[in-house]
Amino acid sequence: MNAVAEIEPGVTFAHAAPLLKEYASKLKELGDGVLNHLAESGILFAAPNTGMIRDELIGRFKHLRSPIEELIRRSSAVLEQGQLNGLEKVELWLRLAELEHNFDIAARRVDLIKLKK
Repeated sequence: MNAVAEIEPGVTFAHAAPLLKEYASKLKELGDGVLNHLAESGILFAAPNTGMIRDELIGRFKHLRSPIEELIRRSSAVLEQGQLNGLEKVELWLRLAELEHNFDIAARRVDLIKLKK
């Protein structure tokens, strides 16, 4: 995720910050769902819905992955090339770091449940 997109005219901090916050939260929720699934499947291994929940979590991450990677690239462009004041720059940097962190954790957790078939 090192590639930085070109900034588009009119894209500002006001566009990027809420998206970063929203998807960082969604990824945290997804990662928490994976942990809950792992805990439940260890206790209730034969539960009939365990496989379905696992597949839903894997599918949700699969559909979110590409758009979130693009959001990270474009937000990085706004951070590096945008006309931001100091506080906006720091806030966007923090939100981007949080999103990248939650994305990495969710990816690792989804990979983990893929192994736990």
